[in-house]
Amino acid sequence: MRQQDEPQRDSDTEASGGGWRLLYRIGGISAFLIVAKFANDGIFGLLVNSFQWDPTTTKDWFDLFHSNPVFGLFRLSLFDMIWMILLIPFFLSICESLKTTSRSIAILSVAIGLVGIVCYVSGNNSISLMALSDKYWAATSEEARRQLSAAADTVLSLGMGTGVVVGAILVVLSSLMFSIAMLMSTLYWRLTSIAGIAVHTAGVLILITLARTTLHTMSAALMVFLGITALLYLFWYSSVGVVLMRMSMGRTRPVRRPPTFLS
Repeated sequence: MRQQDEPQRDSDTEASGGGWRLLYRIGGISAFLIVAKFANDGIFGLLVNSFQWDPTTTKDWFDLFHSNPVFGLFRLSLFDMIWMILLIPFFLSICESLKTTSRSIAILSVAIGLVGIVCYVSGNNSISLMALSDKYWAATSEEARRQLSAAADTVLSLGMGTGVVVGAILVVLSSLMFSIAMLMSTLYWRLTSIAGIAVHTAGVLILITLARTTLHTMSAALMVFLGITALLYLFWYSSVGVVLMRMSMGRTRPVRRPPTFLS
């Protein structure tokens, strides 16, 4: 069995060549920043709910942006743009780490992920609505305000938008494929792969559900499920970040034995 393990060990070790250590470091730091972003979202969410900043009309949105634009942007998921930007080096570093064991899957995964990021960023309407709010409060005539309010109604009617939903699904699908590929690499813990497969499969279902419902219509069971999923996301990003940081320091010793189906 020792002789069978050696090719896998050498193959994984090649994934941490000196020229790629900077990419692994950036990817690892991005993973931890994503974890911090999710934790920050939880805090902001509690604040938003405690102050009952939950606009239902266009005028409510304008009032919120006028009084507290940060919370307005949070309600429209602008901070998720930070997550998307951080995913770029994160995905690229995972792709590089898997190139010797699952090259085709890794390249396809990063391609799907990058397309999803572009779709999500281009489909976010938070900046557009904030700009309309600023123009609304700067307008001096009722006619101008009515026109701006109508424009905002159109933006709000788009909701999450097809681009945002498709982009988010593609990003989660990319992460799911990476998690499957991690099963074939001895650089990643098996628990990391299993958690990633579970949480990203659930993530696709959640996104489809959220596109058809709101926070007000969610059941208690769904809210609990979202909480558990969020914890698994934190674990997955953290554990992958640890692996990437290990590789950035040249520590490429396998953390487990190769899968039996590769023997």
